[in-house]
Amino acid sequence: LALSSRNRYLSAAERAVAPRIHAALLAVRERAARVTDVATLEAGLAADLAAIPGAGVDYASVVDDEDLQPLARLD
Repeated sequence: LALSSRNRYLSAAERAVAPRIHAALLAVRERAARVTDVATLEAGLAADLAAIPGAGVDYASVVDDEDLQPLARLD
């Protein structure tokens, strides 16, 4: 985990679990190769993040990479 200006405020315990957030994001990207329903992808990501001790999720959205508009399905 890079010690960026924000990451330096994390406790040792928070730094220890932070890589799991990155792993959850990579996992949803891998699932997107097989699953085209965005609601399913978002639910899986939210579940993965919720399983991380101390992680709080306000929202998790799959959006278009150019205009950041929400998507319903991946094409």
